[in-house]
Amino acid sequence: MSEMMDNIVRMATENGMAVFEDQMCPPAPSIMQALKPLCDTTMTPRNPIDTCVCIERTDEMGPCDKFEAGGNGRCVYCDHEEGCHPKAMKTYEFLSPAFLEAMNDIGRYGHEKYGAQSFQHRRLQGDTSRGDMERTLPEVIGEHVRNHYQMHLDGVPHDHFKTRIHQIAAASFNCMMEAYFAGLEDEPLPVHEG
Repeated sequence: MSEMMDNIVRMATENGMAVFEDQMCPPAPSIMQALKPLCDTTMTPRNPIDTCVCIERTDEMGPCDKFEAGGNGRCVYCDHEEGCHPKAMKTYEFLSPAFLEAMNDIGRYGHEKYGAQSFQHRRLQGDTSRGDMERTLPEVIGEHVRNHYQMHLDGVPHDHFKTRIHQIAAASFNCMMEAYFAGLEDEPLPVHEG
């Protein structure tokens, strides 16, 4: 099945979508879904549009399926929080946006590298099991945290992103993964008054 999908994607890429759509007549939904780029957050297909009004991050990849359901036609970056995650609009005034962006880069890179075994994919599936993957064991995650932090202290940039902030972000991302796999996200948080 995978080889067939690879051939279909290759044919669409080489011949262009117009020729591909004519050949498919009508295209099967599962094939068309496989050709669409995925939203980094919701992991649902994005739908290209040419009316994106986002000033900062125009990529014309369009909103994801979860956004489209109640969307206003703007790209996923314009109204991502409002469309995909309406309850996720909380502001974290004590956190650095640049650092959070670097952590997100680490997560995206991990998803590209590990696919269905990535933290993001497993989190979206609600899979909190450590499974039989050595890299999800607490001691291995701890070793990754120590290694990334030590490389930062030694002045070594992250091997993929070539920055030291990504070394620290990788250490932090691993801490977040451990909190998830250890079930700590389910612990009740203290109520802060004020």
